[in-house]
Amino acid sequence: MTDVEYASAPRLRSIIDEFTALAWPADRAVLGPIADRLAWVVRLDLPGSIDYLSEVGASRALVNVLLDEGLVAEVKAGVSSQIDETDPAQQEALADAFTAVVADVQAILGAPAHRRRGEYPRVSWDLPNGGRVAVQWLGFVVQLVVLQKGYADVERFEESRGVSADRDARADLG
Repeated sequence: MTDVEYASAPRLRSIIDEFTALAWPADRAVLGPIADRLAWVVRLDLPGSIDYLSEVGASRALVNVLLDEGLVAEVKAGVSSQIDETDPAQQEALADAFTAVVADVQAILGAPAHRRRGEYPRVSWDLPNGGRVAVQWLGFVVQLVVLQKGYADVERFEESRGVSADRDARADLG
């Protein structure tokens, strides 16, 4: 079996605690101190997004922060090493990492609010500040996702109406 490194429970807790403590909407200015405390290093800073590098064991992982009119909208933090999607042994190891990260986040936040199954599973928890945390599998990496309150509200609304997360949103426009 191929080893896949993934974030430890204390590391996951530190990320979750940072974003649970925020009041939404949160200005991009909050990201500097958060990045410092989490030892994230700026890779690219643009008006609409900021990319950081984070350590996951001996590996580096990408953290992407989407900004919406200068406010933190979504944070996608790699919490596993990346794998070769064509290698079945690495896929199995990544599945184990996904399961472990979900278990660690569940130990921190309790029972999840929503589970999406399928090719790219995602498990979500609602936060007391109205935001949301999710663990998602992308086939080559496991990510911890943080949604600000407005984005989380949209996701919760769509879930309550049975809107598939796998739909083609462009088809809604046609």
